[in-house]
Amino acid sequence: MDSDFSSLFAGTVLLFILISVGIAFYFKQKRNLFFRYMKKRKHQLIKNVEISFTNPTTVDATLTYKIADIIFLEDEIFIIPFNRPVLHLNNDPEIILPGTEKFKINSRSLSDDVLNIKVNDAIGSMTVLLNLKNKNIDLHCINKHL
Repeated sequence: MDSDFSSLFAGTVLLFILISVGIAFYFKQKRNLFFRYMKKRKHQLIKNVEISFTNPTTVDATLTYKIADIIFLEDEIFIIPFNRPVLHLNNDPEIILPGTEKFKINSRSLSDDVLNIKVNDAIGSMTVLLNLKNKNIDLHCINKHL
């Protein structure tokens, strides 16, 4: 009886580990595909930007006040959180890559080095705040894309 429980427990732990590794590998592959796509285009990458979401709709609520990489490409913004799908923000309804979550930008504003983006999807709307303080970037260049 004791060995049956131990075997069941060990099997459950092993299954959990395999599923976690599989999910991490899946997101890593999606991220590599995304960066291969971005390599062909002129973009600006900003690493380790503090992000927060207010009124999250389909975005995981645990992303609030986390760190992510941000890519500015013409009039598109990509938020690349770690071990999560890439969030694609722009005005075009077309999704560029599979595996990205698409949001339509309603409005954008830049004040005190914080980019405030109001977006919506099929479920509802939310606000994304990107804290660009202490990043060596040209805010005028970013503001040009807004």
